[in-house]
Amino acid sequence: LENQINLLNKYSIIDKECSMHIHLGGYPISEKAIMSAYLMAINLEHEIGTLFPRYIFETHNYKAKGKDYCKQLYGASNINDIYKILSAGYYKTFGGDFTLNHPSDSGDQQKWNIEYRYYWFNLINMMFKNHGKTIEFRIHTPTHNADKIYAWLLITSAILKYAEENIPEVLERDKAYDLSYIIKKSEYPLELQTILLEYINWRESFCKEMDRVGDYAGISEIINDSQEFGLLKYLKSL
Repeated sequence: LENQINLLNKYSIIDKECSMHIHLGGYPISEKAIMSAYLMAINLEHEIGTLFPRYIFETHNYKAKGKDYCKQLYGASNINDIYKILSAGYYKTFGGDFTLNHPSDSGDQQKWNIEYRYYWFNLINMMFKNHGKTIEFRIHTPTHNADKIYAWLLITSAILKYAEENIPEVLERDKAYDLSYIIKKSEYPLELQTILLEYINWRESFCKEMDRVGDYAGISEIINDSQEFGLLKYLKSL
């Protein structure tokens, strides 16, 4: 991954039209597990939103195509609601089949036609298709910074791991979560937890400063993408 990042940094540029999307696979393909992941995302959505520029959920404000690519999640209380919403109402209830192609992309070759993939937490690949079963996190701002990429990989992995291992608790919906709790409950070494929590705090403070100066699209972070948080150095030391 470090080599890939170095090549991207050498041969590509990033601007406000870009973003970093992460697909995580290996998550259980079951109704309860997916519902647990969705509820965790709903629970954490506000806090995660504070880690990115003000317009992150409303990218039409600065993207050239005037489109929202990273919308906030929809209201859903059960798997049927999620399936109905994601299928744009084509399927009224979930029939227990996670392998059907999406009705807006019956040939599985035109994913851009699926309007309901444009949420920061994207479940289209999990709920449809018979391959590439991933959960996609679309919210991170564009970056060539290895520390930021590794940090977000570890944070999103911790969220899904907690959702997977605590399904009954999450489905009860009577507990509020925050990223600090999720990181501290992970199996990451204490030093790694500390680095991730410091990164989360830095993102929140940096975004508050961008908001203060009216940088609602996060241009200043794209221009200055070289901050180091010691994460890559720590991982190399293991």
